[in-house]
Amino acid sequence: MRIINKRLSKILLINCLFGLSSSIVIAKSDWRSFNTSTATNHVLPAYKRLALTTTSMSRETGAFCESPTLKALVEVKQEFASALNAWQAIQHINFGPVETLSRHAAMEFWPDKKNHVNKHLTKLVATKNDDKLMPANFVQNSIAIRGFPAIELLIYNKDALRQLSDDTFRCQVLIAISEHVSLTSQALEKEWAAMLSQFSDPTQVDGFFEDDIDAATALLRTLVEPLEVIEDLKLKRALGSNVSYAKPKRLESWRSAQTLNNLKTNLASLESLYGGEAASNQISGLSALLSQKQDLAIKAQFAEVNRDLSRLPSPLTEHINKAETYAALNGLRESIQLLRESIEKSIASLGINLGFNSRDGD
Repeated sequence: MRIINKRLSKILLINCLFGLSSSIVIAKSDWRSFNTSTATNHVLPAYKRLALTTTSMSRETGAFCESPTLKALVEVKQEFASALNAWQAIQHINFGPVETLSRHAAMEFWPDKKNHVNKHLTKLVATKNDDKLMPANFVQNSIAIRGFPAIELLIYNKDALRQLSDDTFRCQVLIAISEHVSLTSQALEKEWAAMLSQFSDPTQVDGFFEDDIDAATALLRTLVEPLEVIEDLKLKRALGSNVSYAKPKRLESWRSAQTLNNLKTNLASLESLYGGEAASNQISGLSALLSQKQDLAIKAQFAEVNRDLSRLPSPLTEHINKAETYAALNGLRESIQLLRESIEKSIASLGINLGFNSRDGD
């Protein structure tokens, strides 16, 4: 009863603080400043880091396959963790260049409900067809094996060193996927750099956006929808209906034990997106557009989410079936849900209608 009352009190507080009656009018110039600042100081630097880390990972996989030793495999895993972390920091951006050729799904085909990664990877390795690994041809392979989950499966298999040492084509597959991830990341960085002008002048002919509000809506949506993804896919799906039905292998990046780190990176990046990262003469982050009460309330909720995260043990795969960890994960999910509801209401108070949810129908 105490937990229920605690939740009800938080919901009442959200409704009080973020009621639509206290709508805030934002000037067109402020929206444009918010848009350009967010794209320039949040999105593009994250894509640059992704390009750097994936290129380093690709280079390391090549070195490993030339001389496959345990030490070299450990180094590949370290580079993989760094690149995956960079992806998790920009995973929430689901519009723009990453939509082309379904590159968002290709970078991380997950959740993989029907084991497509393993099936298609096994099929590709069995072909021993070098042509399928050529950069120009690689995009023709299944979307399931063109990103991080396929690399993870190859290097975190229990018998990975022997398999990659004995089967040179399997190692070439690892190189091809790593190179594809690197080339994709470099392309995303360049295309986002070219897209910056769309935020400073959204009304240009054949532009990506209709106006400043349309551009702001696209950016603000990437603050809300990813929180729902974390709630539903990264937590609820693995938790099941109760602790007896928790499924460790439904956790994201379970093989590499990066699940908790992914969650921390996701939330840190979203908090950064909310708070802003620009010079003082720019409107930076949703935080700067809200009333002081709204802003303080959301920052307090981010702090609560971070506290919940800090209490979780790693790797989660080994603890999710324990009552204490299961309860803590459910508590985290609830905190994230309340945070999302607060942010949604705050955005609505600015007169922004987020409209279509890209996850509808999934």
